[in-house]
Amino acid sequence: MLIIAVNQPIGFPPITHDMSLGTRTLLTALRTPSLSDELKVYYQPIIRLRSGSILGYEALLRWDHPALGMISPDIFITFAEQHELMSEITQILFKKVIQDQACWNHNESTMISLNISAQTLTDDDLLKLLNSLVSGTQVSNKQVMIEITETAKV
Repeated sequence: MLIIAVNQPIGFPPITHDMSLGTRTLLTALRTPSLSDELKVYYQPIIRLRSGSILGYEALLRWDHPALGMISPDIFITFAEQHELMSEITQILFKKVIQDQACWNHNESTMISLNISAQTLTDDDLLKLLNSLVSGTQVSNKQVMIEITETAKV
Protein backbone atom coordinates (compact mmCIF):
# COMPACT_ATOMS: atom_id res chain seq x y z
CA MET A 1 0.00 0.00 0.00
CA LEU A 2 1.36 3.42 -0.95
CA ILE A 3 0.37 6.21 1.40
CA ILE A 4 1.97 9.56 0.73
CA ALA A 5 2.01 12.43 3.18
CA VAL A 6 2.89 15.71 1.50
CA ASN A 7 3.08 18.90 3.54
CA GLN A 8 0.40 17.63 5.89
CA PRO A 9 1.18 17.59 9.58
CA ILE A 10 0.02 14.40 11.18
CA GLY A 11 -2.03 15.18 14.26
CA PHE A 12 -2.41 12.89 17.19
CA PRO A 13 -5.23 12.77 19.72
CA PRO A 14 -4.36 14.42 23.06
CA ILE A 15 -3.89 11.05 24.77
CA THR A 16 -0.86 10.26 22.60
CA HIS A 17 0.97 13.31 23.90
CA ASP A 18 0.34 12.37 27.51
CA MET A 19 3.48 10.69 28.86
CA SER A 20 1.38 9.30 31.72
CA LEU A 21 0.32 6.37 29.52
CA GLY A 22 1.11 3.39 31.67
CA THR A 23 4.37 1.56 31.12
CA ARG A 24 2.54 -1.71 31.50
CA THR A 25 -0.03 -0.74 28.86
CA LEU A 26 2.58 0.24 26.30
CA LEU A 27 4.78 -2.78 27.02
CA THR A 28 1.83 -5.10 26.58
CA ALA A 29 0.76 -3.32 23.40
CA LEU A 30 4.28 -3.43 21.93
CA ARG A 31 4.49 -7.16 22.59
CA THR A 32 1.11 -8.09 21.12
CA PRO A 33 1.04 -10.37 18.05
CA SER A 34 -1.11 -7.80 16.21
CA LEU A 35 1.59 -5.11 16.40
CA SER A 36 2.60 -5.77 12.79
CA ASP A 37 -0.95 -5.00 11.65
CA GLU A 38 -1.12 -1.87 13.83
CA LEU A 39 2.14 -0.37 12.58
CA LYS A 40 1.58 1.53 9.34
CA VAL A 41 4.15 2.93 6.94
CA TYR A 42 3.55 6.31 5.35
CA TYR A 43 5.80 7.51 2.55
CA GLN A 44 7.01 11.07 2.28
CA PRO A 45 8.42 11.91 -1.14
CA ILE A 46 11.97 13.15 -1.51
CA ILE A 47 11.87 15.71 -4.32
CA ARG A 48 14.64 17.04 -6.57
CA LEU A 49 14.13 20.80 -6.27
CA ARG A 50 15.39 21.75 -9.73
CA SER A 51 13.13 19.44 -11.68
CA GLY A 52 10.42 18.60 -9.18
CA SER A 53 10.98 14.92 -9.88
CA ILE A 54 10.68 12.33 -7.14
CA LEU A 55 14.04 10.85 -6.13
CA GLY A 56 12.60 8.48 -3.60
CA TYR A 57 10.63 8.20 -0.41
CA GLU A 58 11.24 8.33 3.30
CA ALA A 59 9.38 5.60 5.17
CA LEU A 60 7.61 6.96 8.24
CA LEU A 61 6.39 4.40 10.76
CA ARG A 62 3.14 5.19 12.58
CA TRP A 63 1.28 3.18 15.23
CA ASP A 64 -2.50 3.02 15.08
CA HIS A 65 -3.44 1.12 18.23
CA PRO A 66 -7.05 -0.18 18.25
CA ALA A 67 -7.79 1.14 21.77
CA LEU A 68 -5.32 4.00 22.19
CA GLY A 69 -5.58 5.40 18.66
CA MET A 70 -2.62 7.00 16.92
CA ILE A 71 0.42 6.91 19.18
CA SER A 72 3.06 9.48 18.40
CA PRO A 73 6.41 8.12 17.21
CA ASP A 74 8.00 10.43 19.79
CA ILE A 75 6.35 8.26 22.42
CA PHE A 76 6.48 4.73 21.05
CA ILE A 77 9.95 4.87 19.47
CA THR A 78 11.47 6.42 22.59
CA PHE A 79 9.64 3.90 24.76
CA ALA A 80 10.72 0.97 22.58
CA GLU A 81 14.34 2.17 22.73
CA GLN A 82 14.18 2.40 26.52
CA HIS A 83 12.82 -1.16 26.74
CA GLU A 84 15.07 -2.65 24.02
CA LEU A 85 12.20 -3.51 21.69
CA MET A 86 13.51 -1.75 18.59
CA SER A 87 14.76 -4.88 16.81
CA GLU A 88 11.22 -6.27 16.59
CA ILE A 89 9.83 -2.96 15.36
CA THR A 90 12.64 -2.59 12.82
CA GLN A 91 11.96 -6.09 11.48
CA ILE A 92 8.34 -5.12 10.89
CA LEU A 93 9.43 -1.88 9.19
CA PHE A 94 11.88 -3.69 6.89
CA LYS A 95 9.31 -6.29 5.85
CA LYS A 96 6.59 -3.74 5.12
CA VAL A 97 8.83 -1.32 3.24
CA ILE A 98 10.55 -3.90 1.04
CA GLN A 99 7.19 -5.52 0.27
CA ASP A 100 5.73 -2.13 -0.70
CA GLN A 101 8.82 -1.15 -2.69
CA ALA A 102 8.69 -4.44 -4.61
CA CYS A 103 5.03 -3.84 -5.49
CA TRP A 104 5.49 -0.32 -6.86
CA ASN A 105 9.09 -0.39 -7.98
CA HIS A 106 8.85 1.38 -11.33
CA ASN A 107 12.34 2.80 -11.47
CA GLU A 108 15.56 1.27 -10.19
CA SER A 109 16.88 4.72 -9.31
CA THR A 110 13.98 5.39 -6.90
CA MET A 111 15.37 5.07 -3.39
CA ILE A 112 13.69 4.35 -0.11
CA SER A 113 15.01 5.83 3.13
CA LEU A 114 14.51 3.92 6.39
CA ASN A 115 15.12 5.41 9.82
CA ILE A 116 16.41 2.96 12.40
CA SER A 117 17.48 3.24 16.00
CA ALA A 118 21.19 3.26 16.86
CA GLN A 119 20.41 0.26 19.09
CA THR A 120 19.71 -1.87 16.03
CA LEU A 121 23.01 -1.13 14.31
CA THR A 122 24.68 -3.96 16.19
CA ASP A 123 21.93 -6.46 15.38
CA ASP A 124 23.43 -8.65 12.63
CA ASP A 125 20.12 -10.43 12.20
CA LEU A 126 18.46 -7.23 10.98
CA LEU A 127 21.03 -6.71 8.24
CA LYS A 128 20.66 -10.37 7.24
CA LEU A 129 16.88 -9.94 7.18
CA LEU A 130 17.14 -6.82 5.01
CA ASN A 131 19.49 -8.58 2.58
CA SER A 132 17.17 -11.59 2.47
CA LEU A 133 14.09 -9.43 1.83
CA VAL A 134 15.82 -7.46 -0.92
CA SER A 135 17.25 -10.56 -2.62
CA GLY A 136 13.77 -12.05 -2.92
CA THR A 137 12.52 -9.08 -4.97
CA GLN A 138 13.52 -6.82 -7.83
CA VAL A 139 14.49 -4.16 -5.31
CA SER A 140 18.19 -3.37 -5.46
CA ASN A 141 20.13 -2.92 -2.23
CA LYS A 142 21.39 0.31 -3.82
CA GLN A 143 17.85 1.66 -3.52
CA VAL A 144 17.75 1.27 0.27
CA MET A 145 19.18 4.05 2.42
CA ILE A 146 19.47 3.56 6.18
CA GLU A 147 19.40 6.59 8.48
CA ILE A 148 19.72 6.72 12.26
CA THR A 149 16.71 8.19 14.07
CA GLU A 150 16.96 11.56 15.70
CA THR A 151 15.95 10.04 19.02
CA ALA A 152 18.90 7.66 19.09
CA LYS A 153 21.48 8.09 21.81
CA VAL A 154 24.87 6.82 20.72
